[in-house]
Amino acid sequence: MSTPDSDPELEIALAEYAHINELRNQIDQKSSNRFNFYLALVTAVIAVSAGLLPERPDDQTVLALAAIALLFGISIFARQVAFTSYSARLKASGNAIRVYLARRAPDLKPYLLLPVGADRGAFPARLSPFGGFAGTIGILNSAIVGFGFSLLIGNLLPGAIVFAAALTGHLVYVYDSRNATARAIAAIYEQRGLTSD
Repeated sequence: MSTPDSDPELEIALAEYAHINELRNQIDQKSSNRFNFYLALVTAVIAVSAGLLPERPDDQTVLALAAIALLFGISIFARQVAFTSYSARLKASGNAIRVYLARRAPDLKPYLLLPVGADRGAFPARLSPFGGFAGTIGILNSAIVGFGFSLLIGNLLPGAIVFAAALTGHLVYVYDSRNATARAIAAIYEQRGLTSD
């Protein structure tokens, strides 16, 4: 029950904003943990492969290790792309709350340095050209594919071509997901009148 001095709308908005920040922190932590796990896995595969070199391991052994890393890599890559999309939606949700606060108190807007509606804020985000964690995993996945192909046919040049093709595929997937998420957010903003102050 509200009291004469209470402001239920503001209380709900602030509670929602806090919840959004909590969810973003959870997503960032999960994303970082999976990325670190994948790096540890790839490092372990490289270390084991290097340790086997003096014993002249057969190609099948090295390819099996690479396949294990790649299977995990593809799974973690897809999950990282999903995390990136979800994180972008959470950022947009926080932006919507800031639009509400700015409309309630117009004099406050100069002090809101993060994006407010269509205003990108004082510190516009710079998107990674390689798609962040997902793009980095895509680079490693592509390197594994290219290396495995070179090992199979005994020639580096075709492996380099396969690497470039695999990397292109990964990055296209990252950017398609990023653009689809941006379009969905823009449509919701437009529908709910959040594109202008």
